[in-house]
Amino acid sequence: MATRIGLSRALSLFAAGMIILMYSSCEIAEIPTSVRLTQGPSFSLRGSGRLAMFLVYAPVAGQKVAFPHTKISTVVWEISCSKGYFDGDYVEGLHLEYGKTPAGYTQVVPRRPDTALRLPPGKIYSYWAESTGAPIASGSFYVDSAGSVQEVKTDLCLMFKNKQSVRVSCGTGEPYQEPADIKKYLELHRVQ
Repeated sequence: MATRIGLSRALSLFAAGMIILMYSSCEIAEIPTSVRLTQGPSFSLRGSGRLAMFLVYAPVAGQKVAFPHTKISTVVWEISCSKGYFDGDYVEGLHLEYGKTPAGYTQVVPRRPDTALRLPPGKIYSYWAESTGAPIASGSFYVDSAGSVQEVKTDLCLMFKNKQSVRVSCGTGEPYQEPADIKKYLELHRVQ
């Protein structure tokens, strides 16, 4: 009788251990990083990851539209987690202001801390929020002469052709044409 109770108890403990192991190995569904843009510009982040780095890109000389890639645009502001890539702040509820380095982060570009280039008006800039534990977020915004910021969905994509990064139209894959009239372009591409 004692053996039967001992075996029954061992099986119960084994089953309980397996259930605990199953639950502890379940991962929480990741929520992609998202960014809400406000004046300044400022960036309000949401998601389940931790912010590893955040970059703002400007178009290169002679262009009006930036794309979040160093081969075809210029990084004008970059911050990264000073504790290490995987140890950034949780994205959910994080608020960043352009040019202001939050605690726990290091400004990489420009090199001098808490300085950032003024964003000249009449251009479309882009941002890149890289987080660990969830997909990245990127987007574009326009700065007008009064300093107002508008979120924009561009049709600029990047394609690798002949061992080079090439700007193309997302819809057609044809070479990207800079907008001749930026105000008309904004009317068509403004995020509502």
